[in-house]
Amino acid sequence: MVAMSAATASDAAIAIATLDTLASKRLLGARKNAPIIQNPVAFLGLTFRCPVVLLCYLCYFCCGLLHNGNVGLNRSMNPSTTTAQSAPEPKSGLLWLASYPKSGNTWTRAFLSNLAAILAGEKEELEVNSINRFSVGENFIHFYEERLGFKPTEQHHKEIAAIRHEVQEWIADQFDGLVFIKTHNGLVLDHGRSVINFAVTSGAIYIVRNPLDVAISLSHHMNRTIDEAIEVMASRDNSTPINEKRVHEIWGSWSQHVESWTRKPHPAIYIMRYEDMLNAPKKIFGALARHLLLDPTPAQLDLAIERSSFDKLQSQEEETGFQEKPQHAARFFREGRAGQWKDVLSRKHIERIVNDHGEQMRRFGYLPLA
Repeated sequence: MVAMSAATASDAAIAIATLDTLASKRLLGARKNAPIIQNPVAFLGLTFRCPVVLLCYLCYFCCGLLHNGNVGLNRSMNPSTTTAQSAPEPKSGLLWLASYPKSGNTWTRAFLSNLAAILAGEKEELEVNSINRFSVGENFIHFYEERLGFKPTEQHHKEIAAIRHEVQEWIADQFDGLVFIKTHNGLVLDHGRSVINFAVTSGAIYIVRNPLDVAISLSHHMNRTIDEAIEVMASRDNSTPINEKRVHEIWGSWSQHVESWTRKPHPAIYIMRYEDMLNAPKKIFGALARHLLLDPTPAQLDLAIERSSFDKLQSQEEETGFQEKPQHAARFFREGRAGQWKDVLSRKHIERIVNDHGEQMRRFGYLPLA
């Protein structure tokens, strides 16, 4: 079950952290010309088999992404400018790929991974289970077990919250470059501590999707009814449980999640709508590549988009399976289209979602309903 019990939710003591909090922290950038790291999962030893991993440096970031050692952080917004200027240049940085679940995070990772492979001169298309060559999650339970000295369980949310920053700093310190980090965490506080370590963060890409469609995808993903999925999306301070493989993530409600990452525009956070990715992939993914200061040719961009298309990912999953698919889900890549709510949701479902999330839906053009 994804939603926490009421007692656990109350104990979590979660508070939404706005971009005011982000701006008040020292948001560090990766070193100039830092490469994107290939295969961070293998490098971090999740297989615990290979003691030495050869890092293949792929795509280089230019100094234009950086501003006085920071990533797009306006000096006027940073109360500790003097400290930031005198601090040593960081050797690496985490670039967060953030979204509420079932909003296009995996699709974005697939595009970035395929683009990186193409820019590296690889001829073969990237298989769907290889997209983690260029990204890693920070909530693998091994990271926390090593530091705590025991395997955490549902009773250890507070202990997990206390060492998240240490884990994220450790991940960043393993590389001399940028690392894509997938997360479904909101930009929130967990037991009074931010779930994001700003000191080792270079920026974030945030993907938002119409909650009317998210409800349908989430119900299939969790193998639950649409009503239950809608309830999860409306549950404030919602958290996932700690399981055998991963520690908990703080989702909050859909509205909490979206507001936490997007409340105020910030140049270090790049926002994309799932629907725009579908309707104008060349425009949207091309803009993302330019934001990251990658410089693909039109042909390379087209090839990366084609290799990461939903049809391609769905076909590969049917052939080889997808390692990230929950055991109880029929498939991970299911529909991949916008507006399916018009055919699936009842009037009662639509009214409940609009009532729960109308404010954030209006901000992103999902209201009035079309």
